[in-house]
Amino acid sequence: MSNNTYSPQDTPPGSNSGETAPAPGQVSPISPESSFVPPTPPTPGSFQTGSWTLTPEDSTSKPPSFPNPLPTPDPAAAAPQTSAPNFGTNSTNAMNSTNGAGFDPYGLNYQQVQPGIIPLRPLKLGDIYNGAFSAIRQAPAVMFGLVLALWAVLGGLTGALLHLLTPDLNTYMANDFNLDSTDAPMDGLLEFTESTMLIGVITSLLQMFIVFMTLGICVAGLGPLVLGRRPSVADVWQTLKGHVWGIVGYSLLLILGSVVLLGLGLLPLGGFFLINIKDVGASLGLLGLTFLTLIAVAVFSAWLYIKLVFAIPTAVMEDIGIIPALKRSWKLTKGSFWKIFGVILLTSLIVSFLANGLNVVISLIISASMMVSQNFSALMTLSAVLSTIITGLAMPFYGAVLGLLYIDTRMRREGLAVSLLQAAQQG
Repeated sequence: MSNNTYSPQDTPPGSNSGETAPAPGQVSPISPESSFVPPTPPTPGSFQTGSWTLTPEDSTSKPPSFPNPLPTPDPAAAAPQTSAPNFGTNSTNAMNSTNGAGFDPYGLNYQQVQPGIIPLRPLKLGDIYNGAFSAIRQAPAVMFGLVLALWAVLGGLTGALLHLLTPDLNTYMANDFNLDSTDAPMDGLLEFTESTMLIGVITSLLQMFIVFMTLGICVAGLGPLVLGRRPSVADVWQTLKGHVWGIVGYSLLLILGSVVLLGLGLLPLGGFFLINIKDVGASLGLLGLTFLTLIAVAVFSAWLYIKLVFAIPTAVMEDIGIIPALKRSWKLTKGSFWKIFGVILLTSLIVSFLANGLNVVISLIISASMMVSQNFSALMTLSAVLSTIITGLAMPFYGAVLGLLYIDTRMRREGLAVSLLQAAQQG
């Protein structure tokens, strides 16, 4: 029996009870009384952060279910009709098919469904990068202004620490360049090295927190932009402020994990110094073991980072705590590891190239200035501040890419495009 016929016990859609079923190969006319009635649109309102969250029955990352579609009519007979898009029952397959966001081929073309910075369908790399640049262009106050304010604060703290912990830098540098000086430069060099190492540790810890805050800001700004709305700084802060302590905890967790992994990687080297092996062969063996251990730790760290990379986007967009967000990230990345790894790696290389290239230019200018100026402390402070701000300039692109990669993963795995389309239509 073809898909265009009905069994005798079935009542064709659009027919009243008691009417004769159409003959095989025919389509019953649709009377005005039984014409299709579109579903009631959602209640108008603003799209909130929690709208990204799965409902309790969808908490197992299953795609949303939709009612069974009507039997497909003959194309020739159906051509004059107009109807609402048909989403079908298998939303997972629909999301991953060539129809993109799961729209019926007789309905709305998915390429036209782009209320905001990205089309509501599974994204290509070009879509993600174009969306990231569009986000920066459309919301510069959030993606640049708010982010640069954070990094400027970090740069100011770094400069203040340099000024406080290296007060004798000018004297040391002057003595180092003066060959007739009777002062021992090694004492000043040792003190300067210890101070800069301490500053490096403190600023690295602060920078990790600033990085994750930057990601949170970018992700909070992406939500409205995907729906075609421009967020304000106040809107982004309202979304983000409840997750600040979660981001602090996530930063501390990563710091602790990094220390533990680094300790495991250097464990063979520590044994080398403790045992004080004098045999050359054994010493080389321990050094080789240390090298292999560090490689293994680096590979494991990269794998763990990718598994948890969606923690901040999940916490902010789904408005959940950091621990549930870590669990969600672990589930979302399952089966998509290599794609996520490739996009993150490529984006990190681009960001590093841009930031390091600008920092090299700044370093050359500062180094040349030191040859004609004796105020070394001020020049080093300026260099640290500018380098920090330059790093902050490149971070919004990374944050936007990460947020869009999270949205793309959910559109592929959970049918998020349908929910986003409904939210965009609420106005």
